[in-house]
Amino acid sequence: MGELIKSHLPKVAKRAIIFIDELDRCRPEFAIKVLEQTKTLFQQESIVVVYSTSITQLAHSLQGVYGPRFEGRKYLERFYDKRLELNPIKPADYLLYKGINTMDGYTFMDITVDLLSYKHASLRACNRLIDSITSLSGYITNHWEHFGDGRVQHFQDQGLLPVINILAYYDPLAWHEMKTSTDFGAVYELAKHSNRFIQYLDEVIESVWGANKDELPYKQDIENRRKRIVEDLCALIYGNDDRDPRVKELGNCELTRMSFNQQLYQRLTPPS
Repeated sequence: MGELIKSHLPKVAKRAIIFIDELDRCRPEFAIKVLEQTKTLFQQESIVVVYSTSITQLAHSLQGVYGPRFEGRKYLERFYDKRLELNPIKPADYLLYKGINTMDGYTFMDITVDLLSYKHASLRACNRLIDSITSLSGYITNHWEHFGDGRVQHFQDQGLLPVINILAYYDPLAWHEMKTSTDFGAVYELAKHSNRFIQYLDEVIESVWGANKDELPYKQDIENRRKRIVEDLCALIYGNDDRDPRVKELGNCELTRMSFNQQLYQRLTPPS
């Protein structure tokens, strides 16, 4: 390829710039082959090769081929003369740029941004989530009057729904397990990385269990108490059995089947 470019390039331009994108998403063996084959092009002043990739991810992939002790980053230094590192995107700024009001004051959006930041969301991830974020937040805004004025009544939609939306994108298997009431553990494991979610959840715990939270079966450390009520809520949302002990544990409170639309949670799209 080098000889081909060298012989034909002067006829059309003084310099050729070759962009090679997303090597970190290729099979490690293929990525190595591409790197080795394009290395010879570096010796020609009229050719510039630009790799757009995650060096960290690519180095990890190479370790999968050569073993955990293989110094992947040091190996990759053979293939470039200069490195330009881009700053990570800020999901709130990018979503705002795409027309989503991330400063609307709704907890749904605050938690969404928290979790996208925790996940170091790429532009691709944000773009793929834009439709669901827009439709879900719009549905909540337009149906606000259906859920009363209490903060607790809004928790499923304002607090839990944004977590489930992000979870469905990043971990479809966990979302499927949740929909089939097989396992709810992944919900809190993701949600706990949003400070706004934890603040809201603690308000709900105080309202639901209140003075009883220091009694059995609620007497637990704070972390397990938070996990427990999230599991109870998931059982309420995705189960259909009011006799489920997890549903009964919520007691006679504002968190009822009337305070959310089950179809929305099953499909993650607003009902028509």
